[in-house]
Amino acid sequence: MFWEKEGAYTGEVSGTQLVDANCEFVILGHSERRNYFNESDEVINKKVVLALSLRLRPIVCIGESFDEKEAGLTKKSIEQKLRSVLVDVPLPELSRVIIAYEPVWAISTNVHNTDRQPTSPEQAQVAHKFTRLVIAELTKPGIASRISVIYGGSVSADNAKDFLGMDDIDGALIGAASLDPVSLLKIIQTTK
Repeated sequence: MFWEKEGAYTGEVSGTQLVDANCEFVILGHSERRNYFNESDEVINKKVVLALSLRLRPIVCIGESFDEKEAGLTKKSIEQKLRSVLVDVPLPELSRVIIAYEPVWAISTNVHNTDRQPTSPEQAQVAHKFTRLVIAELTKPGIASRISVIYGGSVSADNAKDFLGMDDIDGALIGAASLDPVSLLKIIQTTK
């Protein structure tokens, strides 16, 4: 979704188009958009604010690169992204935001990701818990517990149950596995 409500922005999708199409959710800040289209946290913040004003629920992706992970900067990256993408979001609207922890180094469909490594549910849990702590610091007490924090790092039928069994992981942002109906059904069945 583009950050302006309307206008001549060839190749972009306006939020009003999404509303007209009866969309309820919009994914913002995905690593592919950040990488291929150089979307900054500031641009993503504009999109989040607009999405909320249009009554869309933004799913905001945050996560660290392989180099950041290797340098021990996972928490710093998460905190910096959260502070930037949520800066102008009105407190009453924050509980409508969904945060998707997307460790870029763990995404299987990124063809440029030669450093791809699977993450463990325990590693994801640490990142999710830290995400909640940062949100709690940025907001009023109780808001952090109402924000969904989901995992978006190559969820499959084989690992969904383990990730979704972690205390601070509220759901999954399913990527490539959602394109195969059989695979998606297996993921759904593992969560019951």
